[in-house]
Amino acid sequence: MVALALGLGVISLGALMAVPAPAEAAATTRIGSISLAARGPDSPLSRFFADGSGLQLNTATTSAGISMGGGSGRDRFGFSIVPPKGDYLRPGTFYARPTGTDEPDPAVPSYTVAVGSITTEADRADIIDLASDASGRITRFDVVLEGIGEFRLGQDEGTSVSIGMRHMVFPMTAPGAPIRMTQTLHNRSAVGLALGAKAFSGLSRSSFDFGKSGCPVVLAAGATCRFDVVFDPTKGGPAQATLSIPIGSKTQKVAVSGQGMLGTTRLQTTGDVAGTTVDAAAADVIWFRASGWSFIGVEPYAELGAPNRGSQLYTVQLRSDTFGTPLAVGVHNTTPFNALDRSQYGTYVSVDNRGPCSDSEEGTETVRSFAVDDRDLPTVADVEFDLACTPGAGGHRISGRFQYQARDDLTPPAAPTGLAISGSRATWKVSKSSDAVASVARLVQGNGARVGPNSGISLSAGTATSTTLPTLRTGVRYTIALFAVDRAGNVSLAAKKSLGTAAPVVRVPGAPVVLSAASGKGKVTVHFRPPASTGGSPITQYVVTTSGGRSATGTHSPIVISGLRHDASVSLSMVAYNAAGRGAQAYIGVRHPS
Repeated sequence: MVALALGLGVISLGALMAVPAPAEAAATTRIGSISLAARGPDSPLSRFFADGSGLQLNTATTSAGISMGGGSGRDRFGFSIVPPKGDYLRPGTFYARPTGTDEPDPAVPSYTVAVGSITTEADRADIIDLASDASGRITRFDVVLEGIGEFRLGQDEGTSVSIGMRHMVFPMTAPGAPIRMTQTLHNRSAVGLALGAKAFSGLSRSSFDFGKSGCPVVLAAGATCRFDVVFDPTKGGPAQATLSIPIGSKTQKVAVSGQGMLGTTRLQTTGDVAGTTVDAAAADVIWFRASGWSFIGVEPYAELGAPNRGSQLYTVQLRSDTFGTPLAVGVHNTTPFNALDRSQYGTYVSVDNRGPCSDSEEGTETVRSFAVDDRDLPTVADVEFDLACTPGAGGHRISGRFQYQARDDLTPPAAPTGLAISGSRATWKVSKSSDAVASVARLVQGNGARVGPNSGISLSAGTATSTTLPTLRTGVRYTIALFAVDRAGNVSLAAKKSLGTAAPVVRVPGAPVVLSAASGKGKVTVHFRPPASTGGSPITQYVVTTSGGRSATGTHSPIVISGLRHDASVSLSMVAYNAAGRGAQAYIGVRHPS
């Protein structure tokens, strides 16, 4: 279930809602839309929406990040994204740290969505658009959270009807196990607007459909309606389409995308303990990364919206003989997974939280294939096992085979070549791999680090070898990323081409370098030089402050702070300011001013 993959927990919304809002033009459009991707019955916590004055912008700076929230009571929700420590917020694709990993990734922003009394984290956050002024105040952004929703500020909406999500990104799901997200429409105009027939187009249009809808033929002035979009991939690999919504005299476009699970994901077991025999495909999966790899899989619901009848949750834990090293192909003897000695292979299998011998199996495992990505999470696994309980844990056995995205073809195709940009056109040559069936072109802001086939904005998906670029903003660095997809759904590395020049990002300055602090009669004279980093903006002033709260300012060295006691030591701090604000502190201790 997606709720598992999203890691629900408890949080207070105070931190997301209580910070004073920054100055902002009243006409700036603010939209926040949450729809937790789900397979089961509708949940009152599954969807939230606010726009305009109903969505409070609390924080929006490149150094502090973005925080916003709306609603009240059980319908209260909030969103925040904070840059990595010592860095600033920038556009790009960011993946959450694997569940079970204690330390955060220092290169990845932290982001949180809170709805009602729960909090959740997307596996992937995509900052599609981000702009700031000379002070570092964010003036425009578009943040998309996979399987959760979208938050926007200052975007050209192109209509008087707020569309909750301009980009709907579904989490990975298995073909035949549909998953849904809810789209919201809000008529901000003073007149009713006709809603025409919605339709999907594009390469993967058959993987998307409509669920239940509460939208009328005419959306009254001030009214809000919702309808479900269903993702049921027809095959594994990236899926992309365009949702067209006729509103009044215009047709609005929404990008929809997702990832179909590749190959086979299944657990097959036999054993002499009741409850250990299972042959189940998984619709929802989650990997935990601790001393080894722990996999939780859930069988699909019988049908979309049906109660959970007979579904099974199963767990497979795998450990290699060296921490952090992927399982090697071959036959391995295994020790109990809970053994203190972690220098040998270990395997544990349970179904609906029931294992044959309480984490104490030992035996053999045959690894047919196993690979991990750059986050150390498995991308494919095919492991056969034959396990018996250790002495004292009973004489039970369990054997079988665990597969995760297992398939015969694991080789990605070669990337497209010859990517070139001329004016507003991008052209390329298709992959030279004989099994390549499509090219996917995406446009992202920044240098394209960690870009994937569903990142940023869709330019093209199919057999085309050229595309027209949208109107690009000045002062922004863009990257076109081009991928090849083969028949098995494998995706190539990206071929990239950058264009445009990013505007300089202003950060707070570093700490001033204190050269000396000379004491005099009731005063201290501080000599210093500017910080090593000015943050990309001129220093506007320096401030020296005592621990007692007395301060002095200046624009150059030295600065004299007076009115101090003649017979006491004093502690001073010194900071520099630029257009982005207050910089890092330097500390000074002075003994007994004479």
